[in-house]
Amino acid sequence: MFGNKMNAVEKAVKKSNAGVLVGLAGNGDLSVSLAAIEGLGTVGGQAASNYLVTRLQSEEPEVRTAVAKALGKIANVHTKAFLAAQMNKETDPEIKEIMREAMVNIKEY
Repeated sequence: MFGNKMNAVEKAVKKSNAGVLVGLAGNGDLSVSLAAIEGLGTVGGQAASNYLVTRLQSEEPEVRTAVAKALGKIANVHTKAFLAAQMNKETDPEIKEIMREAMVNIKEY
């Protein structure tokens, strides 16, 4: 089952299908979820950005890290405010630094 979900992530990335990736990003298997979040960073676009900002406040540090990296890769100026807000709340110094690095990739608005 795990392999099938990972294959689905790969196929969705190849087809730039953010909708499928959003569905897989909510998967109960953390590995599948993280792969889908990374895929959303690769695919980009408004649907990917909209979903990713909703996951910035995840309780799971791995998810917050993956989301910050994906948002930095997308570099959508509209998501910069969400990253900044979460960065102010973030208590993990490593994740905070990843969020700062992601914000550097996003052009000023």
